[in-house]
Amino acid sequence: MARAATTLTPAEEFGEEIEQIGKKITLLQKHRRSQWEQLKAAVYKRRGLEQKRHPDTEDSKTSWHIDYPEVVALLEKHQAGR
Repeated sequence: MARAATTLTPAEEFGEEIEQIGKKITLLQKHRRSQWEQLKAAVYKRRGLEQKRHPDTEDSKTSWHIDYPEVVALLEKHQAGR
């Protein structure tokens, strides 16, 4: 007796595996986001900045000794928007 061929869609055939992979990706993204936030907090602390405040031209010139025209122009552009 011949068996009838069953055609399953990829979602039906690999549905559980796809769900598990999706969960792993979500957990990995959450972990990496946490690591990024920790790194960002350490950098802000080391540079003496507040996390809710953007650096201004004074920070650039006095704390970091960066006074390149391109950097100053960029910082001034963003300060004007506040």
